[in-house]
Amino acid sequence: IVFRGVDWKFIPTTLLAQCDSCIGSKSSINFLSYKNLVGTFKPPSHIYIFTGFLQSLTEDEIRSGIGEMLHYFLTEGIKLASNLVNDIQNILKDKKVLENYVNESLRIKKKIIEIDEYDETIRHIFNYGHTFGHALESITKYKISHGQAVTLGIDLANFISFKLGYISESLFLKIHKILNKNKPEFYFNNNNIKSYLNALSKDKKNKGDLIGCILLKKIGLVEKEFIKNDIKLKKIILEYSKKY
Repeated sequence: IVFRGVDWKFIPTTLLAQCDSCIGSKSSINFLSYKNLVGTFKPPSHIYIFTGFLQSLTEDEIRSGIGEMLHYFLTEGIKLASNLVNDIQNILKDKKVLENYVNESLRIKKKIIEIDEYDETIRHIFNYGHTFGHALESITKYKISHGQAVTLGIDLANFISFKLGYISESLFLKIHKILNKNKPEFYFNNNNIKSYLNALSKDKKNKGDLIGCILLKKIGLVEKEFIKNDIKLKKIILEYSKKY
């Protein structure tokens, strides 16, 4: 916000930035502990990606980037996401393995932002897992990294899709098996569910008292949906944590 409108070049040094935020030109800040409520669009004049920077990252930072890539891959299908999590141990030993996945992530994002640069229509699909992930970050005071919170957010969104009848239980479980390899250890319960639902109510994508989220309809197809922040949602979230 301070440097709004200033010409700049982007040299991303984290996996999260290299696979995601370096393109798309959105920048935002948290406000009153809630995620990304104030922001702007200002594309850089140049972007330089050097994967050698990734050698310095911790496992937590790598897993955060993996979570972000998973959300892109799953908007297109299952194969890339499955390959990525099966490669996690190789990635942690040799970050060079990530180069292809970074390219694939940017390919998927580039295709959509060229259609909808200012996030007005189809680009909304990239909020997949983020509504539920951002709220998780907020209530844990960001102790859970962004990408891992998104990983759990995707899994929860898919469980809601299953409970609403959009996808089969077998499809939910198939993707859950993939996500579980990068999902953080966290469980919703009666002690934290109230603060979580409150954090969900602050999301910038909401419409009135309806939560704006992206739900899976079939393999490779996600769509924006508005759902009630009510007792039914509370029960679904608690059931999710009890089972998974």
